[in-house]
Amino acid sequence: MSQALLAQGDFTSAVNAGQAAIILNSIDSLNYINVSRIFETFISSLLTVQNPDNQQKENLNNVYKATLNNYKTAAELDPKNPDIPLYIARLHFSMNSISEAKKSIDESLALKPDYANAYFLYSQIFEQENKMDDAIYNAQKAKLNNSNDIGILFQLGNLYYKNGQLDMAQKEFENTLSLYPTHSNSRYILGLVYDKNGLKDKAIEQFEKILELSKKPEIGENGF
Repeated sequence: MSQALLAQGDFTSAVNAGQAAIILNSIDSLNYINVSRIFETFISSLLTVQNPDNQQKENLNNVYKATLNNYKTAAELDPKNPDIPLYIARLHFSMNSISEAKKSIDESLALKPDYANAYFLYSQIFEQENKMDDAIYNAQKAKLNNSNDIGILFQLGNLYYKNGQLDMAQKEFENTLSLYPTHSNSRYILGLVYDKNGLKDKAIEQFEKILELSKKPEIGENGF
């Protein structure tokens, strides 16, 4: 019910339903995770507010603490679940608490050393810190453990591009598009790579393909 209410945009009722589930079963970690995920939708909306007033800042801080507390309770109930510390890491990252995010990623990787999503988040953090070599390394680790995830593949290719490794970027995006030929973002960056490498005809071909794809209905839930 909480998920259905959230989908309808009724945040308050969604939280109430989630809290009711906790009351009915207080030892199921999923109930606490569910409430935290609902809170995170509210955090996302608060973070988009430009020049927030003091009340909005207080609301954000209070929801952040409530979200974190629910995740911590879930972790106590399910201490071997690597997803939970990664959820916590993403929460910290969204609030720009970078050092705390890194600690939580390390906790997740201690539970699951081959966790691609943890390496992916590390890659995003290092990119934000402009530590491109570390960002690329972690994106490579993520790909090594999940070579079919479009988000990971795009991240790695884009990092190569931003770091000036055009040949690596070209190879990465060509491989990505062999798996996901309708992923327009990959085609766009590949077009930029071709252009920088002097392959003007190939660049134009990519941009024309993007225009063609934009006229078609979306193929999947992620639009590719």
